Amino acid sequence: MGQEWWFTSMAISRLSSQDASNYAATGSSVSATYPAATTAGDLLIAVVTSGGSANAITTGGTWTKLLDRATGAGEATLFYKLAAGTETTITATFSVFDNGIALDIFEYTGNANPIQTDGTASMAAGGA
Repeated sequence: MGQEWWFTSMAISRLSSQDASNYAATGSSVSATYPAATTAGDLLIAVVTSGGSANAITTGGTWTKLLDRATGAGEATLFYKLAAGTETTITATFSVFDNGIALDIFEYTGNANPIQTDGTASMAAGGA
């Protein structure tokens, strides 16, 4: 008689207590700070938006840009990384001074490791 193995996969879930954001009316960078230490292996997401659309936006470190959507009304860029457990403050830097810049950061647990993207994601203008 062989052994049977049963695995229960954990659903990915957002740790809402780790949500943070910051907004600046004008500037060339914006920072947000996680309320508590991140947990190694969790998925970190950073959403950067601006009122302009001619920016190269960077986050520094080991963040990976997943999406970048510019329209005549603004720009949104999505970054992600697996937490090392040492992340506290994230800074998004804009290539040009801009209006209405914002950074929203999130932490998710139960994610796949390594992260795999299929290259089909998109962001539609207008929001939902």
